[in-house]
Amino acid sequence: MPLRPPVPLFYAKACLVRPRLRFFTTTPARRSDDVAQQLAKKNHYERLRIKPTASKGEIKKAFYSLSKTHHPDANPSAPATAAQSFSLLSESYSILSNDTSRATYDRTLAPASASGVHHPRGSYHSAGGRPASGLSRRRGTYRGPPPSFYRSGGYGEHTEKRQKAHEETTFSGAGGARASSEKKTSHHGGMGPGDDPFGHHDDVLHWDRKSHHKTQKREDHRRWARTHKKAWNDDGTQFEPQMSQGSHFLVVLGLLSISLVAPALYMSKMHTKKNDRR
Repeated sequence: MPLRPPVPLFYAKACLVRPRLRFFTTTPARRSDDVAQQLAKKNHYERLRIKPTASKGEIKKAFYSLSKTHHPDANPSAPATAAQSFSLLSESYSILSNDTSRATYDRTLAPASASGVHHPRGSYHSAGGRPASGLSRRRGTYRGPPPSFYRSGGYGEHTEKRQKAHEETTFSGAGGARASSEKKTSHHGGMGPGDDPFGHHDDVLHWDRKSHHKTQKREDHRRWARTHKKAWNDDGTQFEPQMSQGSHFLVVLGLLSISLVAPALYMSKMHTKKNDRR
């Protein structure tokens, strides 16, 4: 029986070497689906990784920074999941970038997280700003026209009546209290201490109130006279009164006289010039 060939030495050593143990663990690959699920569980502030007190500039900067990472074009291996993540980020940015929708969203958050959070808004802190809730529908007591009406434009023949009615309405709304001249206090509605809607007549040196008042009364009288000179027809339409028949006759007679006399004078003048030349 033939003997088997001997085993090569290098092969025998390789078989005798014991396998070495590798002391390391493999980290599971992070799937993009988990990122979309985590974003869906977070609120809008956590999605953009900003604080609830962030300004509009910080919100915009955070959104553009995250959009570069989660945009579908930047993740060609998982476009569907990237589109979902980008959609969630866009939703958060659209809500937080608008003051009205952001305020509405903040009210839906938990009281613990919403307490002490104040968002700086120009419409809330700016001078003359109004909240977005609309104007107030409450009706107060009518106190007549503003004081500036009587100081600058409340002239005419009924000025005293208007002023008296305004005083009665204002005083009745204030409980009938009268201002004392010694203490210089006022009880007019909407006026501060010492103010009087009719007391600022002579406090401006260059303003001549009497002359302006006189001029305004004269203008009112002129308008009244011009209005009463107009006539009314049967249909109730107002028109300027026409001239009488005698006036019409004189006007027509004058026009005819001019049309007849003017050519005669012209012809006589031309005839005189011809005679002088001869």
